[in-house]
Amino acid sequence: MKLRFEVDQAACFRKGIDCPESIVTIEVDPQKLPEDERNLIADRLKGTDVCKLGGRRNQMHTMDGRPGLVEAETPDYQGLIAAVRRNEKFMSEQKVLEETRSRHRELVIKSAIEEGFVLPQFAKKEISFRERLAELQIALVKIIFHRRGPRQASDPA
Repeated sequence: MKLRFEVDQAACFRKGIDCPESIVTIEVDPQKLPEDERNLIADRLKGTDVCKLGGRRNQMHTMDGRPGLVEAETPDYQGLIAAVRRNEKFMSEQKVLEETRSRHRELVIKSAIEEGFVLPQFAKKEISFRERLAELQIALVKIIFHRRGPRQASDPA
């Protein structure tokens, strides 16, 4: 089977590897590959292109619709699988980051409800993120003005 991916030509040059093309195609026999490596590559395949996972909804394409190929440091299978493993690590880190952000969001909403700045119905999961964000912005404005209080005419500017 043929697999197509990008190669970092500068990295190849530094290692003394001749790589005249920035996109290479290699031939592999899937039967000879370990199952975990086959699965990692299969998750990223779009035809023969080995694409990066990432971004919103695990997009496999760039903004202009072209496949976002993984970028290896060498034009061989070892370089490809190293690039795929880097992409897998990135995806795991992104998942943890998103879970942390979600927990923080929920804590902020819970705190705002407890302080009386957000109505409990806005903490429901059914409302959109934009509606939550708007309610939190209103709550923050209330907090800011509540702490400072209105300015008096005699206050210095």
